[in-house]
Amino acid sequence: MPTRLSLTIDIVWPYDQELNDNTIKSIEAMAPTVTHLDLALAIKSRDHDTLCQTMCDLLFNHFIYLTCLRLYDAEVGFTDYISRDEMRPIFFDGLLRMKNLQQLTLIITSWRDSSPLSTGFTRDLCNYLTKQQSLTSLKCDVDDPELLVLLLQSDHPSIANIQDLSLDVDVLVPVKRSLDKLTYTPNYPGTPGGHLADLANVTCFTIKGISMRRLSRLLKEAIGIRELTCLNVERSGNSSDQDLIEGIDSNLMLEQLYISFLDGYEPANDVMESINTVIQDHPTIRNKDTWSITAT
Repeated sequence: MPTRLSLTIDIVWPYDQELNDNTIKSIEAMAPTVTHLDLALAIKSRDHDTLCQTMCDLLFNHFIYLTCLRLYDAEVGFTDYISRDEMRPIFFDGLLRMKNLQQLTLIITSWRDSSPLSTGFTRDLCNYLTKQQSLTSLKCDVDDPELLVLLLQSDHPSIANIQDLSLDVDVLVPVKRSLDKLTYTPNYPGTPGGHLADLANVTCFTIKGISMRRLSRLLKEAIGIRELTCLNVERSGNSSDQDLIEGIDSNLMLEQLYISFLDGYEPANDVMESINTVIQDHPTIRNKDTWSITAT
């Protein structure tokens, strides 16, 4: 029986009750053996509420030994359902019953450009995070100032245990607590990046989407980061080439540096050679032969 399970549940009209029941029974049978669950939901049936309730019952009553849950809402339907006043307690109480859960991913707002989550949902999410006692890793795309302050600044013991944090949001707030790992994906291309200088408490930092000029500032100002990964770096004029070289040269705390350039925005060969030279001569950077990577 599997210990890892990836489910993509795409339910549309017309709805086949017999097929659905058989599918649910099969999932229920294997659920107690599963520790890692990736669950993608796309519910577009007319019997929407019943199906969402079925998903909640299945998740919280059968997958009782999960250590890793990744929940993706491929449409707004499921998120709208669990955002209701009467459903939020069921959803978050269900998560609290997962006493072994260490890694949680909630990607639930990607379809909500014009309809943000209710303040009630983000408030209850914050309450859940302070009540749970098992999480060590959280990936989330709920962009809310109260949530960001809690995750990046609170000294609450339950929050302090979350040392691997991945945020798909617009702008970060200053990081005022110790973090082993922080991954930041701006919501929209060209996002300024918020308080990128306030990262002294972060050991490993990954950013997905940044200009060379902003990366140069990050290298000069965010002293304290030991491992820095910059994906999809965009060249921003000739002057940014030398800025990046100077930024690398000035940071004497960095031990690991990984850079991938956005397709079509790579520096010229001579600039790449200059970057490589400063890395080869750098007194603290260790991965001298693996700094240039391909983003996945």
